[in-house]
Amino acid sequence: MYVSHQTSRSSRPRSPVGQRACLIGLLAGLLSASVTQAETAQFEPVADNWISSCSTGCTANNGGMEELRVRSAWWGPQSSREPKNFRSVLAFDVSSFALPAGNISQATLNLYYYGYSQTDPAGRTYEVRRLTNSWDELYSTWQACDNFDTPDPLYWDSYDAGLPGYQPGGGDFDGTVYASEIVPATAGQWMSWDITTLVREWVEGSCDNLGVILQDGAEIESDPGGGTVSRLAKFRSREFGDSAFHPYLEIVFEDDADQDQDGVPDCVDQCPGVDDAIFGPECEAAIPTTSEWGLLVLSLLLLTAGKVYFGGARSRATLPW
Repeated sequence: MYVSHQTSRSSRPRSPVGQRACLIGLLAGLLSASVTQAETAQFEPVADNWISSCSTGCTANNGGMEELRVRSAWWGPQSSREPKNFRSVLAFDVSSFALPAGNISQATLNLYYYGYSQTDPAGRTYEVRRLTNSWDELYSTWQACDNFDTPDPLYWDSYDAGLPGYQPGGGDFDGTVYASEIVPATAGQWMSWDITTLVREWVEGSCDNLGVILQDGAEIESDPGGGTVSRLAKFRSREFGDSAFHPYLEIVFEDDADQDQDGVPDCVDQCPGVDDAIFGPECEAAIPTTSEWGLLVLSLLLLTAGKVYFGGARSRATLPW
């Protein structure tokens, strides 16, 4: 890991060569927008779907719908009520992100919450977990992660929620809750989950990137008493007609660009436009402080204003009228 030279800058003499080189490098860096700032990359899902635990929907695929659903429910006729929970699964391809995981400062999963059905889910906590099995957008269901229409469907391995008749089901996922978010009081807004830790794990390769599953943190698994209950939130999916409302993964990161190719990343290089190997540490030692930059800019402004004023005065003095 590179350590900045700033810690010992006060002990180094400022040489004229170093000062000139550093100023040239800093100006070149400013002109080429090399001042390090956080950058952002966004990824739309390559697959998304929602799956249902109910007996009439546990083999249905919803991957082509324009919405994703999350629900916690005890539903149906009185004689045959059952858990009817919905979960959403999403997959993102971040293989094009070529920087180290340590460069990621934040990663958020973003879904547009556009409405609800039955009881308002406001105040419910929705959790994000890591999927541990591959799945197909157009074939996955509550029971199967892949083609359920084949003679030997690929079932999810895990048994989580649902009555015995619907198991196995609901997705194979790690028990760790990577992020949770409370459903807001009103629909028509974005919801975001901070999954920085998970995305870093994907990028560094410590776990397979098989996507995420979004579910109610307190799904109903048995009769809660008091009759039926259903809290259903609806989100836009990647199939929705307006891409402005598609789900997306946003990664905020620092680039390791090395403009002067001296082996010191611009994000820690005090003179990103000048090769430190040529000009030596004097370059770092000659960096003007914030107050010094302020004085320099003020001096340039006063100098320019003086030239304009006195130049104008001289011009007026030579005029015949």
